[in-house]
Amino acid sequence: MTDPEQPPRRAVLALVLASLTVGLGGCAFLQEQNRPLLNALDRRIQPANPWAMVALSPVMIPTGLVVGALDAVAAHPIGSIPEAAGGIRRTYFAHEDEAFLESALFFVPRLAVAVPDFALLWTLRAFWMRPTTPAPPPAPPQATPSPAEGMEVIPVVPGLEIHRPRESRP
Repeated sequence: MTDPEQPPRRAVLALVLASLTVGLGGCAFLQEQNRPLLNALDRRIQPANPWAMVALSPVMIPTGLVVGALDAVAAHPIGSIPEAAGGIRRTYFAHEDEAFLESALFFVPRLAVAVPDFALLWTLRAFWMRPTTPAPPPAPPQATPSPAEGMEVIPVVPGLEIHRPRESRP
């Protein structure tokens, strides 16, 4: 039996799902400019038609998941460090009009405030905030390269070809 003092499980589950939805709504990873590795993968692999996409899906789905995880865990958080450090430097240490004595006197207090402020700013930029730099425009789709001389084209499925050197016969 359920204890009347405990909230019902459905209400708790609904609250958790609502919290996740609201929390992920501002997630930095959902912004295209914050996924450099996935964007590079998308630019490199562009199947010509739906059949090629189906043929590549057993390989590309796990690859996309791994690349997306690397983007979320490593690439974007590391890429957010210079932006957060620049904000801290401009806020606390880039005062050219200060006298040397004033700068020296306030260096330690500024440093004491700057370290936790950097941690907070980096966390916000890495996981929730949109970047302040605009996203680069998307690259135009590349045309399929024509096979070079001496290359043999082997069609695998429509839109997916393998290029290999022709065998030289004496």
